[in-house]
Amino acid sequence: MIGKKVVIDYSLPNTAKQMHVGHLLSMNIGNYIYRILKFYGVNVISDNHIDNWGKVFRILIIEVKHDKAYISKLSLEEIESLYKQGVELTKNDDFASTEESQELVLNGDAENTKKWEKINDVSQRPFDEIYKHADVSFDYTLGESFDNDKLDLATVLYRTEELGENEIIYFTDGR
Repeated sequence: MIGKKVVIDYSLPNTAKQMHVGHLLSMNIGNYIYRILKFYGVNVISDNHIDNWGKVFRILIIEVKHDKAYISKLSLEEIESLYKQGVELTKNDDFASTEESQELVLNGDAENTKKWEKINDVSQRPFDEIYKHADVSFDYTLGESFDNDKLDLATVLYRTEELGENEIIYFTDGR
């Protein structure tokens, strides 16, 4: 593998949710493989591909508006609780006919984008504390939002063409 470039994609936490044991397992296994490959002289890149886009956020933004919550004053635990409440709201049969349900498919709204950024910021702080405690760092943190305008296969293409790696190692939380 000497002379090859390898990207290892690990940890993969879900923004707006607390890390669970699957994320910690992926983090540790990925970090060990990263360090071993580095030791043997492999050109290795680590990526923490955070789940930070999609329906989860649209639901959460709707619930934040319902509760008139100030995201920047919330903890990750409180944001996760709001998300669970939002999921219940979307299960309501009447919800599908409301104007709010349309937000589930809209992108580019400046107000919602600011809320999304704050949710990511609040979520990242506890992740960073765990990474610091575990002595884990990443070369890149490219969340799903990085790929939101691309297909999943385009992500692989980007990594092989733009980053120039020969191998991609991807660890999930096992679900």
